[in-house]
Amino acid sequence: MKPVDPFNSPWPGATVAEPSAPWRAAFECARVGIAITDLDGRFIAWNPAYQELVGFTPEELSGMTILDVTHEEDRDVTHQLRAELAESRRHDARVEKRYRRKDGGVIWIRLTASPLPGPTGSPAMIMAVIDDITDRKQAEDEVRLSEAYMADAQRISRTGSWVLDPFTGSIFWSRETYHICGFDPDDGPPTYRMILDRIPPDESERVDKQVRMAINERRDYEGEHRFMRPDGAMIHLSYLGHPVFGPRGELTKCIGTLADITARKRAEERLVQVQDEERRRIARDLHETTAQDLAALKMNLGALARHGSVASPRERELLEESVALATRAMEDIRVLSYHLHPPLLDEVGLAAALRWYVQGFSQRSGIEVRLAVPEDIDRLPLDVETALFRCVQESLINIHRHANSPIAEIRVHRQHGGVSVEVQDRGRGIKRDRRRASDRVR
Repeated sequence: MKPVDPFNSPWPGATVAEPSAPWRAAFECARVGIAITDLDGRFIAWNPAYQELVGFTPEELSGMTILDVTHEEDRDVTHQLRAELAESRRHDARVEKRYRRKDGGVIWIRLTASPLPGPTGSPAMIMAVIDDITDRKQAEDEVRLSEAYMADAQRISRTGSWVLDPFTGSIFWSRETYHICGFDPDDGPPTYRMILDRIPPDESERVDKQVRMAINERRDYEGEHRFMRPDGAMIHLSYLGHPVFGPRGELTKCIGTLADITARKRAEERLVQVQDEERRRIARDLHETTAQDLAALKMNLGALARHGSVASPRERELLEESVALATRAMEDIRVLSYHLHPPLLDEVGLAAALRWYVQGFSQRSGIEVRLAVPEDIDRLPLDVETALFRCVQESLINIHRHANSPIAEIRVHRQHGGVSVEVQDRGRGIKRDRRRASDRVR
């Protein structure tokens, strides 16, 4: 059975139409597939492009309906659309669906179908224009799959991504960024200013300054800060940003990543706490056990010397040397235990512990240390006082090793309901080139 020529064949229930060679040529030469069916979906005519899409011969198509070339999962929708067109319930239909080719392969098509009116004006046939969109669908599937993999990777690593418009302050967030920061994706991301407002004041100014300087200097930037989630939880975040410039060197956007490092920060805090507890235990053992044993040894050696049981000059010399060694060991143990954890820190607080440490440091190093501590400073939590003491301790050690400074100044301030410690020296400093390099690394 040969396909019907719609340009020379009568419409159902009509007389023979006048031949139209230009329309026939357009039908035959069209790059997209065109098919004409009756109202029941049986093929009446098709062009070569359509036949090539489905892969069936003219004889095969003549005995088939539109449902025969439609993928099994899309047949219900196709049947419904055909009925609506045939009953004039819609004037056209546009849909993306799948075809099942003769060789079993599946292709995606974009279909635009319209009813063709007969002599009475009612639908007599249905014409469908079909475009193969398989490549586009496959590309979309690959993008979706890639996005799914990226979302899984971000979820597993607790890392999100973002894009910032530096001119408007608007932000794009990945789904994991919403999850990390505790925002609802349906509400959209906050602005840059809203994010800064959720960073503690003592950190937000630093972060904002760093971002602006990096953009002006056309370089990457990174760092860490705390962040207050909408639910009130304070988390720790690390961030990495990269300014993007257009072909003429103009800034277009900033892109970057954001990671939740709260667990790591808590582990670090716990490690410091454990270390301090271990220092305290060792210091206590040295002071209460080892130092006491050395004191007893010194007393025993002194008793031997007083009783005169050592006769020869060489033995008396060795005895006196042993007493001196025991005395020096006691002093070293006492200093070591105080360095590990000064008892004054537990007993009377940070100010007294700093005064004791500064005095001993000046005597040992020859560096004049000027300490300014408020007389009425209140006691702080022990872990806070310990952290501040360690900062001063490490700073003075670094000054002694590297700064070659004759003077060091320590200033303790009360501010914002807390305490800050500032340590300053008058040493050689850092060369300009090295400072610039370190800025780039940070």
